[in-house]
Amino acid sequence: MRNDIAEVEALINKQKGAEALFYGLDIGRVQDYSTLSISVRYILPIGTTINSLLSKYYCVYLKRYPLQTPYEVIEDDCAMWWKWADEINLTRHFVADMTGVGAPVVEGLKKRGVRCTGVVITGGHQESNPAIGEYHVPKATLATQLVRTAQMGRFQIYKSMQFAAEFKEELGNFGYDQNKMTGAISYEALDERIHDDLVISVALPVWFGERVMQHEIKIKGGTTATVEDRDYNPLYPENGN
Repeated sequence: MRNDIAEVEALINKQKGAEALFYGLDIGRVQDYSTLSISVRYILPIGTTINSLLSKYYCVYLKRYPLQTPYEVIEDDCAMWWKWADEINLTRHFVADMTGVGAPVVEGLKKRGVRCTGVVITGGHQESNPAIGEYHVPKATLATQLVRTAQMGRFQIYKSMQFAAEFKEELGNFGYDQNKMTGAISYEALDERIHDDLVISVALPVWFGERVMQHEIKIKGGTTATVEDRDYNPLYPENGN
């Protein structure tokens, strides 16, 4: 475990301007993988002025748990990574899939001291915030936000990381599919043989960072610096953790 922590810290320190850690947990059923991701958001100046900023996400850790790993083991591992953030003094946000079997896992994380936001992944088209710390988000929205952020050059994953190649394969396998009967469009993994746990575990915190917990920085004179090339419209900022 200490080797994993050392590797993650080395990747974080490759870039300057680390502002926050974003954890993402996709909870799988017995026959599916569960995956934990850790991404770092960096705030970088554009050009020579601090009044113009760019936020960028780097995925620094991916862990796909073996099939049939007890949820209690996953909860303990996530709690360890959550507490580790105290050592590096960064703001942290934990976003977990609470669809189906994910709901009791979210509760287990909270009992272990993890300040966790739960996301119910839906098949609809609308995002909602039915309770503090709980969001309902279509899978298409999660995938689209991740792809859009990556296309803008604001999300990267280190090639040297474990599961990095599998992540890229999963992401490349996502595409739009239209139901012939209803006409509804969904954004799914087109090849059912390929899992989507890695993509979802990363998409959850990127969505949260972009839609709920945008970055603001106060500068001299009491004004707020702007962040370019992004949707700067918080979904429900008053309910962010």
